[in-house]
Parts: sequence; structure tokens; C-alpha cells
Amino acid sequence: NHFVMGIIAERVKNYLSENNFEVIIDSKDAKPQQSLNEFINESIKLAEVTFLVVSTDSLLSGWVIKEIILALSAEEFSDKKFIAGYIDSAFLDVDFVDVVLDEIEEEIIYLQRLIEKRNARNRNFDDLFDDLARKKDLQYNLPRIVRKLRQSYTVNISEGHFEEGMQRIVEYISD
Repeated sequence: NHFVMGIIAERVKNYLSENNFEVIIDSKDAKPQQSLNEFINESIKLAEVTFLVVSTDSLLSGWVIKEIILALSAEEFSDKKFIAGYIDSAFLDVDFVDVVLDEIEEEIIYLQRLIEKRNARNRNFDDLFDDLARKKDLQYNLPRIVRKLRQSYTVNISEGHFEEGMQRIVEYISD
């Protein structure tokens, strides 16, 4: 949930700041009325390192998937780094992608039904297009993202492993 992720993001930010790294967090650094899409694009362009906190909830977010795709592209085509720390290891389960895709597909069907309902009543449904597009992007990209996370070294920063994990992240970023 957003509250837990906010606490973890703040904890990560404090740890990295104490180690002299500048940290950008959307909930703290985005300007009022700034497009989240614009903020993500600008932040990844500016950042030398993109750090992602991985959890089941974060991997259900179309915005997080967009951020990962951009960060991985930046890593591939420039000298930027991408690193992930996980707070739950569910993404490592062999059936994780299928379980999540089932949930995403239910959300897509729901949004499509809402659009059909509004259309049948001659109502505008512009507000649903972005949600539907993000869900479809998530549906398409999730298997590739999870594969990448499983193939690369993803650091355990869950409770009881936070200090050790963050120390490893600082060492990686410093190289």
C-alpha cells in the first residue's frame, strides 16, 4: 500500500542522503500539477542511478513499470545505473506473473466495461483511457520486467535486512 511504500521510500532516502547521495522521490519532489509522466521522464534523465523499491504492490503499478522501462533503457544506452531492492520476494515465485496478470486482466475487463457502458449512454470516457493504457502496458511488460529483476542482482531490503542491503546498494552506486 502507498503508506507502507512511503515509509520505506523515506527510509531509503534518509539512508542514501546520510551517505551523501541526492535522492528524488515523486511524492516529495514532483511539483503541484506537474504531469507524473513528465516528472518520471525528467527524473530519469537527471539521475545517474535509478533505484526502485520492489514489492508486489509496486509491480502492480503502471507508473512503476513505466519508470522501470525508462530506467532500463537509460542503463542500456548510457552510463546510468539501475538497481532494485525488494521488500517482499513474491516476484521470485514461479507463478507470480500469472497471479498478477490475472488481476490486471480483471481490471482491464472492468475498465472496458465502464467504457462500453458510458459509450452506450453517450457519455464521455476520456478519463479512463490513461488508466486502460497503463494497465495494458503493465500486462504486456510485466513478464519482461520480472524476468529482468530475477536475472539481475536485486537486493533484499526487507525488515531485518535493510541495513545490510542498503550498505550493498551504497557500495554499488559508489563504484
